[in-house]
Amino acid sequence: MVKRDFMERLKLFAETAETALASRFVRALIANPKITFSLQFDRVGGVTTSFEGPDEDAVRAVILTFRMLVQEGDGISIDAVSTSLSDASVDSSLRDRFQKSLDELLRFLAEPLYIQFNGETYARGFLFDTMLYGHLAHLNPDKEKRVRIWKGSGPLFGILWNEFVTTLAEYLSCLSFLRGIVQSVIANRARSADASP
Repeated sequence: MVKRDFMERLKLFAETAETALASRFVRALIANPKITFSLQFDRVGGVTTSFEGPDEDAVRAVILTFRMLVQEGDGISIDAVSTSLSDASVDSSLRDRFQKSLDELLRFLAEPLYIQFNGETYARGFLFDTMLYGHLAHLNPDKEKRVRIWKGSGPLFGILWNEFVTTLAEYLSCLSFLRGIVQSVIANRARSADASP
């Protein structure tokens, strides 16, 4: 992981979060906040599927930025910022709000999906991680294999994609809140520095 000092980490986190939150993905959700997947069966056994939400290009574009905030390599991940806030002399209310929001996100990611695949029930975080590193941001061989199996399952992949996009939207909603807290910490530090002789 890249070593960064406290303020550099916070500023880069806030800037990167701002870029993700200004993405076409987020603009699409603001214009139409619905994320839905539907199946229609005809009388002869055919299936028609439809997805409503940000398109795959918008997802791929936001993922390029977003992944810096969830993987450790760049030193500006949500976890790295959380650790920095707990180690530094940060206003405890801001630190606690950051941690509470992060805990709520982690609970959401631990929730099981409402569907099973080959007898397995997946947590949202597992689905998210598998799609991220097996389809969108990297091609981890085990995760890519699982995504290929999902893609070959017909309509199930559409349901999983819908849940992935929903999870990404929730992640970004939390990220907006976390960015605001980090910006408050940065502003507090700047005021403290200005007040020092």
